[in-house]
Amino acid sequence: LRKAPRAQGEAMAEVSPGDDLYLSAAPEGFPPVSARRRTVALPARLPTLENLERHFEAELRRMSPNWTFNVNGAANAPVDVADAVGVPPMVLGVILAGKCRDQLIPVTAERQKRFAEWIHAHCASLWLNFQEVGVGPECVKGVVLALTSNDRFTSLNLACNALGDSGGALVGKMLPENNTLVQLDLSGNGLGCIGATALFEGLRRNRSVTSVDLSARCGSLRNQLTRQCGDSLEKLVATNPVLAKLSLPGTRLGAEGTVCIARGLSGNSSLLSLDLANNELGLKGVVALADALGSCILEELNLSENRLGDEGLVALAARLGALPRSAEAASSTGWGQSEAVKASYQESCASLQQAVADVDLVAAHSEDTRSHDVDRIAGAAAQLTKAVAAVSVPVPRLRVLLLANNGATMTGASRVQDCLQVNSVLERLSLDQAEHKEQAQCALSLMASLPLNSTLRSLSLEKCGLGSVGVKGLAKALAFNTGLEVLSLRGNRFDEEAAAALAAALGTAGTPGARSLRQLNLSSCHLDDSCGVLLAKGLAANVALEGLQLRDNLLREGAGRALLEALNRHTGLLVLSLELNSIDLRCQAQISRLLARNARLREKQRPQRYTKRIGELLVCQREVGVLTSTLNRNLALKRKMRLKQAVALQMLRDAEEEERAKQQWLEEELVKVEADRREMETQAAEAQDRLRTVVSEGDYGAKQTRVRIESIEEQIRRHKKHIRHVERQLQQFEAEAGKELDVLQQELDRAENARSSASNYASVARRNLDSFAASLKSIEGEIAGGSDPRQRFEERVQPAEVSSGRRSHAPRNASRAIHQPAPQATRKSQAPRPRSGRASTMTRAKSR
Repeated sequence: LRKAPRAQGEAMAEVSPGDDLYLSAAPEGFPPVSARRRTVALPARLPTLENLERHFEAELRRMSPNWTFNVNGAANAPVDVADAVGVPPMVLGVILAGKCRDQLIPVTAERQKRFAEWIHAHCASLWLNFQEVGVGPECVKGVVLALTSNDRFTSLNLACNALGDSGGALVGKMLPENNTLVQLDLSGNGLGCIGATALFEGLRRNRSVTSVDLSARCGSLRNQLTRQCGDSLEKLVATNPVLAKLSLPGTRLGAEGTVCIARGLSGNSSLLSLDLANNELGLKGVVALADALGSCILEELNLSENRLGDEGLVALAARLGALPRSAEAASSTGWGQSEAVKASYQESCASLQQAVADVDLVAAHSEDTRSHDVDRIAGAAAQLTKAVAAVSVPVPRLRVLLLANNGATMTGASRVQDCLQVNSVLERLSLDQAEHKEQAQCALSLMASLPLNSTLRSLSLEKCGLGSVGVKGLAKALAFNTGLEVLSLRGNRFDEEAAAALAAALGTAGTPGARSLRQLNLSSCHLDDSCGVLLAKGLAANVALEGLQLRDNLLREGAGRALLEALNRHTGLLVLSLELNSIDLRCQAQISRLLARNARLREKQRPQRYTKRIGELLVCQREVGVLTSTLNRNLALKRKMRLKQAVALQMLRDAEEEERAKQQWLEEELVKVEADRREMETQAAEAQDRLRTVVSEGDYGAKQTRVRIESIEEQIRRHKKHIRHVERQLQQFEAEAGKELDVLQQELDRAENARSSASNYASVARRNLDSFAASLKSIEGEIAGGSDPRQRFEERVQPAEVSSGRRSHAPRNASRAIHQPAPQATRKSQAPRPRSGRASTMTRAKSR
């Protein structure tokens, strides 16, 4: 697998690393090894057609360069798909090659034909639609190339594919260069923080895309933007002047990411729709968004499935205009109004609730009683309107607000419903799965809001647990509402009494609600046959309802017959859903025929609407005549203004002549100044050269001086080091000399003592010698030899002579040579020698 042809290897070597293309070689018809690993780095720039041709060389060799196929069947003429789509054939080949490489399949002629048929069916219009077709990082390179080389397409749909971060980054690189795309859908593509950041950067510099969908669809490749994308999202929302719709449901932005979006919204003037469903905003996120609503033009906001709870809904309701219902709530929220205004509002609200609650829609009353109830409710509503008008509460521009499945209860939902008293902008409100727990007060807010509000068009309260009491109160409020057109109560169980109240609200001709409601959803409400019969009676007396959903209930034959009878008289109902009920199929077939009849009648009534439209156009024609006369007058004024403009233009031309003359003089002066400048620049250059020379010489001298200073400093350091060494030796010598002097002083003392002893011994010896000499002189005559010791001889007798008895004839005076006192004199002369040794020792010590 690693052995590539030489030609292909040489071609791949020419591709620059910044093109982010797979360069791994593989056998012909199979994707490279790197494509199977799915490890793609983010691109530095967009790939070109030449680079992609080299990159997909193996796959392109297996394709036909002709893209003419019988896409509409063999009976029709062949179609050039490249010409029909408006994309060059080579770019189509690159897209197919990338798609096959992403899916790890080889390119074949059959796959090329099927791809051409699919392209012709889905991309022949202004929409480039590649939804859920296995587009990956390789295929998107060809898609991006098609968009950069073509200004035809206005929408790009790549939903439910596997682009990943690298594919999202490629699309982001393309967006600044594209000025035709209006809609971009990249939902469900496995985008992470890196790819989304690159995409947001491209969107920030784009000036054509108005709608972006990055929602995380169900599957393994969900878009996970996370809270780390908050900064790039904030910059996008704050700086993009054309983006109108942004969908980010399920992307795990969290509270931090939502706070960043809210900061961007505070300065935004283009975003109209924002979808943040299932992003775990929490209280912090919803409070930040609520604060930003007053400074932006947002009209649609989806905050469903975010676990806002009652606290989040209360904070949002306060920003939407909900007024406190009690004195405690007014003091806790810091409502800055007078006590009289607060008391008037609370009294009017309670009065309207009581008036609506006292109405009995089911019981048969006279016409006077009915008109009395209507007048009473109208008076209470007018009083509440006056009290609300005295309160100046800024209201955001939101028209659509979706708050389904946020874990709220009646407390939070009622506060959102209270805002309908003040808010005259909101048109659609969804509070699905806000648990009311079938409490008696669950409809009080609607009873005080719906009769007063005339702008709300759609209200959804699915699976809210309203119960019979709540549905009955809602029916009373609905009977006096003049604006609601769509009402959904799916999943709310209620009994026959509540069904009778709802049917009375639909069928009573004296109430406004019977003329405004168009769509009613009562699916999965566990309605039995009797409830169905009552609703059929109300439907028979209604003339405005167009759609009724009764799916998944407990309706049987009685309800089916009643609905059939009601449809015989009701010619406006177009949709009636009865699936998952126990109604006979024959009855359902008859109901379907009657619905088809109503549809035909609606078609026949269209000319009446056209006649009405013609009358409106005639009125417009008269207005056009008035505007034409006005235009003629404006044309006369325009001619006068043109004359004045001609005079002004002549004056302007004269001024231009003067300006040209002045400009010519200034140009001449500029030439002179430039010459002087060049001369000065030359002098400055010479001065700079001299300065550089002087500076270099000074630097050289300074360098030499620094070198000498450093050498001298080095010598000083060595001398200092030597001085410290000599000082240490001197101190050591002084210490040793002191010790030695102490020892010598002790020896000197001992020598002095020995000298004094020797002197005493010498004097004693001298006296002994003197006495000895005197003794010698006295016995000198008796000693042999006299005073000369050399004359002293002692005659020795030889042994032979002794043995023979002979005597020696030596002289007598020679028989003794040794004088007896001589040993004593010798001892006396040798006694003082030790004293003379000690004296020599003392002498040496003194000299030392």
